[in-house]
Amino acid sequence: MVSREIYTSMLRIFPGTSFTCKLPGGRASLELQFAIPDKERKAPIKVDVYVDGNHLKSLTGEKGKVHTMLVDVSNGKSLSIDVDCAAATDCLSVSSGPFSSILDGYNFIKFQVVPGASSPGRR
Repeated sequence: MVSREIYTSMLRIFPGTSFTCKLPGGRASLELQFAIPDKERKAPIKVDVYVDGNHLKSLTGEKGKVHTMLVDVSNGKSLSIDVDCAAATDCLSVSSGPFSSILDGYNFIKFQVVPGASSPGRR
């Protein structure tokens, strides 16, 4: 639960994960939304976006909020996204039990590249 609302997670990403993919070329926009539950006890998330090896945008998200990241990736050939915790300690949840490793990821609500669109991001 985030700010007393329920969201559907479409992707769980663990600290230290990187994604790389080809871009469609032409105008395109990257849209990410992620949330950290209100009562989460792990470190905040940090998301870095690179296009063609150039750092375009970074966002650090705190618990109890839904964070939206819009990045103009127009005319880029490759996209790389790095997801990590924003602190040197407490990167993993302090949950315990048989499902503790499943609970240690960050929840993404939206994760898409939209061809033909551009956002107000830097490029």
